Amino acid sequence: MAIDQFDIKQAKITKGAISQEIKEYCSRQPELKAIMTFYRDVFGIQKRYAARIPAQMPNLPSEEINRRMESRQPLIESGDIKLDLGMLRDIAKDISEVIELKSPSPPNGLARSISKKTTDKKWLERFAQSFIQKNEGNMAQIAREADLEPALASLLAHTMLAPFYWKKSIGLRKKAPLGQVPSGFCPICGSRPVMAFLRTEDGLRVLECSLCGTRWGTPRMICLFCGTRDQKSLRYYFMEEDRSRRVYVCDNCLSYLKVSDLTPRPGEILVPLEDFATSHLDQLAQDKGYKRVSSTVFS
Repeated sequence: MAIDQFDIKQAKITKGAISQEIKEYCSRQPELKAIMTFYRDVFGIQKRYAARIPAQMPNLPSEEINRRMESRQPLIESGDIKLDLGMLRDIAKDISEVIELKSPSPPNGLARSISKKTTDKKWLERFAQSFIQKNEGNMAQIAREADLEPALASLLAHTMLAPFYWKKSIGLRKKAPLGQVPSGFCPICGSRPVMAFLRTEDGLRVLECSLCGTRWGTPRMICLFCGTRDQKSLRYYFMEEDRSRRVYVCDNCLSYLKVSDLTPRPGEILVPLEDFATSHLDQLAQDKGYKRVSSTVFS
């Protein structure tokens, strides 16, 4: 697999930038205010704790990085994430409070339940490790011990562990060739993307990881989830009133990926907010029988 090198600009998101973008989005789509402000408040907690997590320099030589990327093996392995259980307990408590107070469908008593359950360090570590190891069955079992519904457990685990992935991924991004990676899964941590965009300067299709936040470029004439290049199987749909936002579908694996075209206009994009603003495309694709392979933990 040849990886062409493009300069991939990684997102630098601040809570202030999110607040400003929310105003812009909600001026056009007022119904988005609740979910977007919920995301902003969770992000603020994540950012605050991420500042306390020590930076982690990558210990992989360039040859090993290239080997793993050639074989589509994530650069971060499950044993690489070093957890501070005390900090993790605090993050879980703070995020559960925001979920209970600000989420569109608030679960009553969540904060009290999580505060009590996370005093059990063994339970907390088992819960975190099941997510890190992508063991959904084990995680569901552990979540039931705290009376957590699967979707809520996934939201809590994802949001409280993301800051650890952010700090682990920063150094690796600087060493990895991320310009043309023919995969729909993050080359740094192996997680699914939120969605994609075509960047302004050259139309490169760029994906953003839902967990570690890494951006990577991809070829455009390929399904990133099954690898087919059969153009008869690949197409896209859009709404007539907004052709710049599209949903690309694959008839071979029945997956879809949302893509926003930024080439006609300059500027940056906050991918999680754009994901909320394009939920109508999820419905369009799902009504046609396609499934979402990308990831959103907030919907």
